[in-house]
Amino acid sequence: MDAMVTKIVGNFVEKGIVSKKNKNIYEFGIKQGIVIIINLITILLIGLISGELWNLTIFTISYLPLRSYAGGYHAESELGCYIFSTLMIIAVVFASKFIVLDFHIVVVILGLAVSVLMLFAPLEDHRKPLDEMEVKVYRRKLRGRLLVEILIITIGMYYWNGLFGMVVIAILAIALMVLFGWINKKRRVTR
Repeated sequence: MDAMVTKIVGNFVEKGIVSKKNKNIYEFGIKQGIVIIINLITILLIGLISGELWNLTIFTISYLPLRSYAGGYHAESELGCYIFSTLMIIAVVFASKFIVLDFHIVVVILGLAVSVLMLFAPLEDHRKPLDEMEVKVYRRKLRGRLLVEILIITIGMYYWNGLFGMVVIAILAIALMVLFGWINKKRRVTR
């Protein structure tokens, strides 16, 4: 993929669409765009095959804004990230199809997940450390989005169980990513 992106941006530079000094920025942006498209196509295919497209849509809409500001575990390679993400989506499908949670269990899970996020997020990655200002901004944005999602859960409990279930699973997934990232960070420090 890198060679293809380099060739595309090289053509843009030759045609004067992109300046040579911005070449790396465009390469990064195009590469990230391709990765996002591949991930969305994967989610779409898993959703269509499993019959859980609606639930995966709700999960993705709930998950992505939180993940952007919570941080947490990151795979060491793009392929590792893709495989991990795909396995997580399959686990979400399994959970939405086969696990029915009692209201009280949901409240406990949500309480634990929110506690993890309040204590540890945002959690920086060793490849992208956060400065003090970024931590404050990310924490504020994460908490605002978390509040909105908790309100959605509260409303969803009374009107639409499927909606609130997917939002709870998204918050739980984010909390697990932060927890795994924290454990990974601790292991890295002790080595």
